[in-house]
Amino acid sequence: DEAIQSYKRAVEQDARQPQTFINLGGVYLKQNRFTEAEKNLRYAVKLDPDMAIARERLGLCLYRQRKYEIALAQYAQALRLNPRSAPAHLGTGVTQMAMYLQDNSRTELKSQAIEHWQRSLQLNPDQPNLKTILQRYSSPDAAPLGSEG
Repeated sequence: DEAIQSYKRAVEQDARQPQTFINLGGVYLKQNRFTEAEKNLRYAVKLDPDMAIARERLGLCLYRQRKYEIALAQYAQALRLNPRSAPAHLGTGVTQMAMYLQDNSRTELKSQAIEHWQRSLQLNPDQPNLKTILQRYSSPDAAPLGSEG
């Protein structure tokens, strides 16, 4: 892939730029190449532990691998570093809802997910898919997504 080769060349020139590893990890993530994505994103975090976007993207990568607990830890770090990160609030909510759907007795996860989604929308109102999901899960008789047959 051309984008991957371009980022690899940038890494060869200067392997100390976390943004390059974030971008490379993002390309791998879009290709569902989670091992490569996680490796690059973890390296970006190692280079700059205080870079919120690196932790947010790593959280997304871990979520996509269904590593929910460690994804939440990365999202929490991202929000500690940047409380106004709409993507980190979104990712936290998505991860919490996924965990709730695995275990419906953990109702606190559902309410926390909804709170994070609402905060994400406050920070970035231009998220039509999130608005739809939030409406669905905010209703008392909400059915899980995909259960409508």
